[in-house]
Amino acid sequence: MKIHPKKVRRTLPDEGTYAAVLESVTGVPTSERPKRVQFGFRVAGYDELVVKDYAPSVEEGSLLRRDCDTLRGSPHTNAEIQGGLDPTEFIGRKVQLVVMAKPTGGGKVKSVAGPFTLLCESAE
Repeated sequence: MKIHPKKVRRTLPDEGTYAAVLESVTGVPTSERPKRVQFGFRVAGYDELVVKDYAPSVEEGSLLRRDCDTLRGSPHTNAEIQGGLDPTEFIGRKVQLVVMAKPTGGGKVKSVAGPFTLLCESAE
């Protein structure tokens, strides 16, 4: 009789660079008055979303604004920003994502999203 190990399903990817899709944009604690904004990226073959956390600021130079500019493919003008920015419009965009390990309070390590670049759609 042969007994084989069970396939372990990885819930989060190890550190590295992965093709991913922006699957969710969430305001924490609520979308109406967020204290933080979280982008959830789906990496194929993994159960959990890899999350990137932001302050809810779209001022020039802020991380959220820079990443929204990256997802858009060009910078937003100040006039466009004055009208408000809805990051949910970028859901579905494909990116090349750096996944990093981040220590948590309990001595464990979790995977978090780092820098990313927009993947160009290939012409078919």
